[in-house]
Amino acid sequence: PSKKVLSVYSFSASYKTNLKDMKSLTAVQLEPCAIFLGFNVRDGVKKLYTNKQTLCDRMILKIESLFDIECEDCNDVYCNELGKEPLLRCRLCLQGSHDCEAMAEKAKTFNDLIQKGLLP
Repeated sequence: PSKKVLSVYSFSASYKTNLKDMKSLTAVQLEPCAIFLGFNVRDGVKKLYTNKQTLCDRMILKIESLFDIECEDCNDVYCNELGKEPLLRCRLCLQGSHDCEAMAEKAKTFNDLIQKGLLP
């Protein structure tokens, strides 16, 4: 089922079109792909995503987070890999950071602030 879901996503289509196309799939088709992309979709038998639009939105953002992107700090082009946790990840778009020296420094500062209780 994951291949079917991934094949519905189109790089050249708009977000709105991709969302509409993904929402046309069933939960039975979407769940294995969401798991493949690294999402927890169930807590025991309870579904964690009860809204198909929300699940499809997160899946589209996750797919797009795997595309090449230029690091704003070092200007290298990089891409995130499935199963590899980036130093930092945007909570809105799911884009992971580059693992360059500048980002490592930012991640350390961020983690220090969390440890001190200054950030959630």
